Amino acid sequence: MAGSSSTPGKPESSQFLFRFPAQAVYSFESFIETPPSSFALSAARDLIDNPEAPFQSLFIFGRRGAGKTHLLMAMGNEASNNGQDTLYISCKEWVEKLNSAAPEQGLEWASEVSRHQLLLMDDVDTLAGAPQAQEILYQVYNTIRENGDRLVLTSQVAPGQFQETESYLTSRFQWGLTAEIGPLDEKSQASVLAKLGRDRGLELTERVLHFLVQRLPRDYPSLKNAIEKINIESLRQKKKVSLPLIKSVLDF
Repeated sequence: MAGSSSTPGKPESSQFLFRFPAQAVYSFESFIETPPSSFALSAARDLIDNPEAPFQSLFIFGRRGAGKTHLLMAMGNEASNNGQDTLYISCKEWVEKLNSAAPEQGLEWASEVSRHQLLLMDDVDTLAGAPQAQEILYQVYNTIRENGDRLVLTSQVAPGQFQETESYLTSRFQWGLTAEIGPLDEKSQASVLAKLGRDRGLELTERVLHFLVQRLPRDYPSLKNAIEKINIESLRQKKKVSLPLIKSVLDF
């Protein structure tokens, strides 16, 4: 689960290729660990910090707003700080670029991105229905593996659930380690809300947390947005957080 000090989402760059270091708010420390995300976080740390990690590629999947991009960027920052040549690619924007590019341009991109020690590819499920991008990624994947470098992919769906994607590519997705960032349960949601509140100096009682858990969607952007609104109103009124204040702010 993405940490409270940043807004989950894509890096603040219009480019589909993004080099590190990125914003410092993307870190392992600011990533809020919950039971549904603990395995993905552990795998991410191991791939970056352990030269003897038994896997060369990592596939992270989970619903939108789960914190996948935050974790991806945290890996990039950590690797960059360790002196590793790292590159981030937004697959959605990459596909758009490829659709308007000449075939030879795609080959040049494949050669360029394959040179990095760590390649981070976000939203690979957006390659569905894009055969040129799939073929290029297949080439990139094979080159990275042959070079002994590392690759991390994120997606909203598991490798076996891809639509309109060549089987030779999805089989590659399953070669390494697969980690899911699962949906929040009530306890995890309450932990995230409490952490978001503490980071802003808000005291959220058990009663308040229970009230919010029963009414808010279980995704990080929604939780962060709600806490931001509560914090602003609490500061404006110079009052502690209470149910009446929350109801007025969130229209419950």
